[in-house]
Amino acid sequence: MTLQGGFQPSSIGMIALTRIYFINLLEKLNIEFIDNMVPDGLLNYLKNKEVSVIAVDAPYKLNYGFMNNDKYRMTLNCKLKGHYNKKVSEYELSRRGINPFSTPGSMDEITGWKGWMKTGFNLFAKLEELGYKEKNIRKSNDNIQGFIEVFPHACFTVLLDYIPSPKDTDKGLEERLDILEKSGFKGLEKILSGCGRHEKTDKLDALVAAYTGYLTYIGNVTFIGNADEGQIVLPTCALKESYKRLKKITIPKATSFPVLEFEKNKHGLVYEYINVDSVLWLKYFTPINSSPPICNLILGNINNRIKVIITNNLDQSIEVNLELLKNRKDGLKVCIYE
Repeated sequence: MTLQGGFQPSSIGMIALTRIYFINLLEKLNIEFIDNMVPDGLLNYLKNKEVSVIAVDAPYKLNYGFMNNDKYRMTLNCKLKGHYNKKVSEYELSRRGINPFSTPGSMDEITGWKGWMKTGFNLFAKLEELGYKEKNIRKSNDNIQGFIEVFPHACFTVLLDYIPSPKDTDKGLEERLDILEKSGFKGLEKILSGCGRHEKTDKLDALVAAYTGYLTYIGNVTFIGNADEGQIVLPTCALKESYKRLKKITIPKATSFPVLEFEKNKHGLVYEYINVDSVLWLKYFTPINSSPPICNLILGNINNRIKVIITNNLDQSIEVNLELLKNRKDGLKVCIYE
């Protein structure tokens, strides 16, 4: 989109150790340019291009240790268990069910597979030399050329409103492509045509980074973390307190006989449930295909046990028994029998 001052929101996706995907967004989220280049090539490109917002998939600053300070943790209403050795932004993601990489507290700790972080730090330093400034909650609307830190997995999660399937699966690719198209992107199938799976995931990550940069320019994002150690930007103004993976629970016909008068699904009763754990709370069951409310099934069960099939979003299934909780009527215990 062409914006005031002639600037155009753009995005850099730090996808690998030495290669960068660069996207320039134009009017109506049309993609002007997407390529895989080395960092020096990108910096040369930026010397001759005015860009409003650059979104980088890498940490901007090291871990300052705020989450290891008990007094600081109390200001976040953080329970004093876990979430240590993280940046505040990483804590804000992980407490919501979105798990980022943890940024070390010193450059000496960045070794092995974490080497891509050094590439990110070096790139941020070069961007600052070119005159770009960090955008954060304190200066998000400053009309200056700036950069932001993004985490593509988190971006897709808040856009989808749930944690997507792994990006290297068919389901994960489909979910990410679908939400980008619903957000207004056109012609993505053509851009991804002929790409291998890894290249597709890299380009989708770069696209969601670009979209987050665009939303930052128009002010429709959320900044999380402590501005002193660098914030992560998310493409939403309505950040939820928790994000879950979607799962489906099917109660076969053989088990659901007490409520057959409600049943229309020939395979049994089907419910969508978020975050299957050792106890399933009845309030999180959502009936599918005219299945009755789960409480009807519980009241009609004379054996205090229900056989179910739990299916995750990778179409993997496991058969378990659900048993009524002792002295409680608001949940079911998951029991796996050999």
